[in-house]
Amino acid sequence: MSTLGSRRRLSSLELVQLTAMDKGLVSRVLSRLVESGWVEYIPSGISSNRRVWKLRRAGAALVARLQPVWQERESRLQSDLTAQERKLLLQLLERLFQASEKLRAEEAKTLPQTSRRSMPRRPLSGT
Repeated sequence: MSTLGSRRRLSSLELVQLTAMDKGLVSRVLSRLVESGWVEYIPSGISSNRRVWKLRRAGAALVARLQPVWQERESRLQSDLTAQERKLLLQLLERLFQASEKLRAEEAKTLPQTSRRSMPRRPLSGT
């Protein structure tokens, strides 16, 4: 919701890219947010099957209420860092993010083309 709150409208693909979350997880989260009345989709002018998401009034109000809390928490987490250390942290996080995106792309090339639904499930226990 924070990501949607920082932008007016985002496609599902943009949400996946900006949050570095799995497509399936983004889809499930969006479904729950729609059910809760916080988010809605609007048809894209580009393609009839491409969905663009935006916060509803209730979602925007929730983000506005929570944003100061998120900012305070971030401030407290970084309070012992100097400006130089914060800058370095952001640079390192960006490098890790880029490396994770590269790894994800490489791994995607090696995955079978079948969907997860058609793949047999492994038991959760060791038996």
